[in-house]
Amino acid sequence: MPFKTDLNVTPYYDDYDSSDNFQQVLARPGHAVQARELTQMQSILKNQIEKLGDFVLKEGTVAVSYTHLTL
Repeated sequence: MPFKTDLNVTPYYDDYDSSDNFQQVLARPGHAVQARELTQMQSILKNQIEKLGDFVLKEGTVAVSYTHLTL
């Protein structure tokens, strides 16, 4: 389920839009990484995880996590 909160406000300034169809943010060597770039990278990763989850699981599917492995 997509995140509904608008994070393009102080202090995040996340203006990532999945319809722009870009998949990476490039940082310049020798320059500080800006918080906006880090936030956009998080949004790209979140968007790709959502797409994978939507592909693998249908809405309402029960997902079970197994914490014990017996060998």
